[in-house]
Amino acid sequence: MPYVIVDPVPWRSLIGAFERAEATLARLDERLAGSPVADGWRARADYSEAGASLRLEGALVPLEDLVLNDAAMDIRAPTAELARAATVLATRRLMTGAPADEPFTPVGLARLKGVADPRRDGDRLEPATPTRQRTAEPDAMASLFADLDAVLARTSRHLAGEEPVADSRPVAPTHDRRTRQAEPDDDDGEAALAEWCDVVAATGGQPAMLAAAVAVDAWTVLQPIPSRPWLGPLLGAALLRRRGKTLNHLACLNAGLLEGRRGPTPAGATGRLVRILDGIAAGARIGLEDHDRLLLVHRRLAARLAGRRKNSRMPDLVDFLLAKPIITVAMAAAALDISPQAIQVLLADLDPVVRDITGRRRYRAFTALPG
Repeated sequence: MPYVIVDPVPWRSLIGAFERAEATLARLDERLAGSPVADGWRARADYSEAGASLRLEGALVPLEDLVLNDAAMDIRAPTAELARAATVLATRRLMTGAPADEPFTPVGLARLKGVADPRRDGDRLEPATPTRQRTAEPDAMASLFADLDAVLARTSRHLAGEEPVADSRPVAPTHDRRTRQAEPDDDDGEAALAEWCDVVAATGGQPAMLAAAVAVDAWTVLQPIPSRPWLGPLLGAALLRRRGKTLNHLACLNAGLLEGRRGPTPAGATGRLVRILDGIAAGARIGLEDHDRLLLVHRRLAARLAGRRKNSRMPDLVDFLLAKPIITVAMAAAALDISPQAIQVLLADLDPVVRDITGRRRYRAFTALPG
């Protein structure tokens, strides 16, 4: 179904939620601007957003499983839900590391559609190539890449206004099901994505907060990529960054939408926009609370650094603790490149700020507590 932008804007119904979202998000971004724990907060926010996106779909991914999977230290075989959460995590990191305009370009959208589980190469995050694609026949892969180039060219013409959506529908390509992605690469999927891009372009004259809410709502209605409903809120957060509303972080829309989804879903477009704006405010409020807790943890840990030698690895361990909601001895040892025994000694020195949360003698996990 086509998406219709509400015109004129029903400000009488939206103004309350709009002002709450504006004020709360601005406070969070300003607080992060000069915060000593800003980097740790952003790293933790990526994990929480990945988990929240799956919870919005009705799936639960334990935080510790996601952290261990990200460190390539899984203690059990990854589930399908965990794989999706890892994809969300990689996508959010790609958005954060890319220029603000890139997610809204044809190449940027294609990159976001093709991102897989995160793999690190130095400081650069690269999407991993699935095994099934690596073993595909060259002819099939060449055909897929040709189709992708055609989609990018058509989307560029749509964005430039050179070609209407209705006239840009070619005959849908046919491929072996074994080599196709679990995403719509037929005419309907291409047209829906192009229409969503048109909606984003049409909101260029609206306030950034309202434009982001419309972008998220349009993604939900049009479903350009049905297998990735979580990409809509991430693109809404990227739009806020692109429009200059969040200069110091990528907004946590999934966590806010999860917090505010209680009650029946509004039927009208205005009600849906109010719920999204309330979700933006809720995500920023959660972010403020998390920042205050993390700042308290930082102060308690910094007090333990007094009197340490200049070559002590304790400061590095503190930074690692702030960036990860949960750590293990093996994770810290690999990150700091020191022995597990040394990590255990350092963790013991940080007690009771850093505590074991498993109660086990082996395979323990640690976290830093504010009090």
